[in-house]
Amino acid sequence: MPSGSGPLNSGSIYTNVCNSKVYLCAGVGYSNNDSGQQSTAVGIDQVEFEVFKYQNGSNPLDPSSTPPVKTFFINSPGEIPGGGCNSNQVGYTTFFDTTTQTQKTVQNASCTGPLGPYCVLWDGSINIQGSVGRSDGEYGFRATVITNQVGTQGNIQVSAVTAYPGGTTYDGSSYGSATSKDNIVSQQPILVNADDVHAIQSTPTIVGKITGVAAEPYNITYRLSQDATFFLDISAPPSTSIIREVVPGLTQPGEGVPNGSLTDGNAWDGRDNNGQMMPPNNYLATLWSESSDQYGYDQSSTQTVNIGLDPLQITDIQVQPLLGGSTSLAVLTYTLTEPATVYVDVYPPGTTFCASLNNVNNGSLDSGTGSPKNFQPSSSGCSSPTSVSPVVNFISQQIGRTPVDNFWDGLNNSQQVMPDGDYVFVIYAYLPSQEGFSFFGSSNDKRIWTSVAKTGFIPVSRSYVGVSQITPITTVVGSSPPVAGIDPFQFEYSLSREANVNFRILNSASQVVKTLVNNEVRPGSTGISETWSDGVGDNGQVVSSGVYMAQLSASDPFVPAQVTTTTVMFPVDLFRITNVQTQPLLVGATGDVSSIAYELSNDMNVAWNIYPPGTIFKNQAADWPPCGQLSGSGSCADVVGPGGAEVGPIRTFYGFRAGRFNVTQAWDGTDSNGLTVPDGDYVYDLV
Repeated sequence: MPSGSGPLNSGSIYTNVCNSKVYLCAGVGYSNNDSGQQSTAVGIDQVEFEVFKYQNGSNPLDPSSTPPVKTFFINSPGEIPGGGCNSNQVGYTTFFDTTTQTQKTVQNASCTGPLGPYCVLWDGSINIQGSVGRSDGEYGFRATVITNQVGTQGNIQVSAVTAYPGGTTYDGSSYGSATSKDNIVSQQPILVNADDVHAIQSTPTIVGKITGVAAEPYNITYRLSQDATFFLDISAPPSTSIIREVVPGLTQPGEGVPNGSLTDGNAWDGRDNNGQMMPPNNYLATLWSESSDQYGYDQSSTQTVNIGLDPLQITDIQVQPLLGGSTSLAVLTYTLTEPATVYVDVYPPGTTFCASLNNVNNGSLDSGTGSPKNFQPSSSGCSSPTSVSPVVNFISQQIGRTPVDNFWDGLNNSQQVMPDGDYVFVIYAYLPSQEGFSFFGSSNDKRIWTSVAKTGFIPVSRSYVGVSQITPITTVVGSSPPVAGIDPFQFEYSLSREANVNFRILNSASQVVKTLVNNEVRPGSTGISETWSDGVGDNGQVVSSGVYMAQLSASDPFVPAQVTTTTVMFPVDLFRITNVQTQPLLVGATGDVSSIAYELSNDMNVAWNIYPPGTIFKNQAADWPPCGQLSGSGSCADVVGPGGAEVGPIRTFYGFRAGRFNVTQAWDGTDSNGLTVPDGDYVYDLV
């Protein structure tokens, strides 16, 4: 502190009271006497000073107990005189001179006491977490002298260690005197009591899970040597003007003595004192502290740390292509470091940007129409550029620090479908700030843009609509035997995505007999069923029995020219009789009647014709029903008796019967004239 500025005596480099720097000194005692020979001078290789801090149970001479916190070296400081000299007296040495072959006695070299003192200047700073700073407490030091020289008697290796404090010393009787050494006092530890800021670290907040980027707040941690009033200011070099007082002079606790490690911390949110976000730049954080105690006012040295601020960035960009799925959309996912207005421009495949994407804040890129930034998109490279417009633009206000999505359905700004291809996108954003850059020359519209516009591909690959195989399902009636090919008919299928569908029934001549679906939209990725309920064709007539083909055609509503077609064959036999059972006419049987039971596949006119025993039906496969009619009102060549003569039915039951129900018809054993017929196995047809 300045001389005379405090309640205690002023200090100097001599009196060891309240100095900003102190000398650490050590003298070297010696003895260099080679009996019978004249000794030679021996060089001192090194004097080493190790500063240590006192802790509980410290042993100054044990480095494991008092590890060094600062080390000084003085290399080759001098030499020990020869001639039998020691540091305490002047003597004589007798030796045999081998040159003259005589005994000689000579006076020792002048010995003026210990060599030195050898001193180093210490400002109280030590190594703290990889940096240099002052930590309050009591200190001492070890002094080590080392020599490793070759003398007349060979190699001389000597190492000696002493420690301070460890005894007594002189002190001046009147402070400030450099020559007075009247007082002998006990050696005291070196007391360090100074304001200091050290162990400073600046750590940004990391945004993004895939590619982390630095964002505000910037967390600044530090340690104070003692409780003090602390200041943390932000400036924007080369200007020294303070743009933000993060800590405008507030009391902060110190790290603690003797071995405290309390860390203080504050954060800068990237804004100035008016709350405006600052533009991208390399900012300077300045840290210092001050306090007053019994020694007076003290102020730490100023410490600084650089903070690279880029407030608005886009990271974790991911693209999901537009494929042929039922609900497929192209998805662009990204994360912003701050809430902002986001622009996504999608360009045709092969687009190149001839203006740099790495300086979006450059006002020369501002555009008054269309996209707010003109990156000079070209469809033919940049040597001979051909300007190209985006096929679609997206503008949205998005939140920060959370993944957000932009969706694209593959349509352009005019709602026209775009063909398959790898489309080029560019994404950039801005946030408003009066500390930003004027947009399009407006002093009232200032923005901070993302420093870099990001670009990539959005693949569009719809291809053809995927169609499953058609599964035809016909109604089954009866059980003895079960009969199929009966209406209603179900046709089940599925589509890979929403599509326009045509579903038709074709006969064996590939002619359309029934249109079930005519260019109607059907959903994708779900089961679909089409129904032909009655077996009636587009002409209003029931179709004849046979094998038919169901044909399904599907096309994307956006690309109708790409048509997928699949077919399946299925039988149609609408009019069937099943579950036929007869009951004979027996004596004593209930009602004394014979009966026939059956089930029809649909409502039909039915004839039950009963013929004499032994009747034969000729040409059944080619000519049915017999005689070309339902009820046999007469005889014909298709029906003959046992002798080969044509015969007709003896009794006919004719009428309209309902389908899908059990029908029973009784016969009392009489012919059409009401006469009882004789016993026998009578032949019948049911048509």
